[in-house]
Amino acid sequence: MIDLVSSILLCVSILFSTGRNLLTKNISNEGFGTKRFFFIQTLLFFSGTLLLFCLNLGTRLRISLLTLLLSIIYGTLLVLAQWSYTIALKNGKTGICSTVYSLGFILPTIFGPLVYQESFSGWDLLGILIVIPVIILAGTKKSVSEKKGKGYFIPLVIAMVCSGGLGIMQKVQQRSACADERVVFMLLAFSFATVYSLIGFCLSEKKNFALEKKAFSGIGIGLAFAGCNLLNTILAGRLPSTVFFPVLNVGTILFSMILGVMCFKEKLTKKDLAIFSLGVIAILFIAIG
Repeated sequence: MIDLVSSILLCVSILFSTGRNLLTKNISNEGFGTKRFFFIQTLLFFSGTLLLFCLNLGTRLRISLLTLLLSIIYGTLLVLAQWSYTIALKNGKTGICSTVYSLGFILPTIFGPLVYQESFSGWDLLGILIVIPVIILAGTKKSVSEKKGKGYFIPLVIAMVCSGGLGIMQKVQQRSACADERVVFMLLAFSFATVYSLIGFCLSEKKNFALEKKAFSGIGIGLAFAGCNLLNTILAGRLPSTVFFPVLNVGTILFSMILGVMCFKEKLTKKDLAIFSLGVIAILFIAIG
């Protein structure tokens, strides 16, 4: 069962994740490798760094060697997941890309029971198995922005693995001796991601770019991204992997669907209702387990 505090933190994380997804639509057409792309990415990670820095104000700054090493790995996974997914979206169909990318949650879900001997019941297995078709159905929704292309599969697999790797690193950090350094761990990770993006900005060839509304979207994404990553790290230490990661993914899908109806007057199709129903069932099974 999920305790009250974890339930609140999980709901807030889902809100942050949903907000990040909605704002990402505003910058999704920026081509990888351009000045504009790397500028927005730098702004994105830098705004997240500032938020995490503010959360560290007034606290004693203690950075162990293990925290430093974990943050380097985490920051690298952050940019690899984001950049690889962008490359895949440019050359592949949006539905296929989003589906495969979302399936990265399976890696940290099985990591907990295998490595840390976390509990794993038949209800958990049934809930996880239901989550997979939920994500597949959500990812196969037709979009006018879908593009056909070749050469997207390898970067998409890299993005999926890196996305799952982030969840694994959250669990590792919270099970380590430096678990109380989670905020500075995330601060350093976003700082490294900012540096990587800034290097890409300096090395990219195209020099013409304009500061538009997309810059503000980048700031919003960065704040939401930092918030959900920090909360997810906390929750990775509080909840079993078989509970946290599936519920987070399904919850984000369901809440995005609800916001689409409320904010954008989208009409629910039979497939949307099937996704919603299966998602609720999956969460109930996992909660029972």
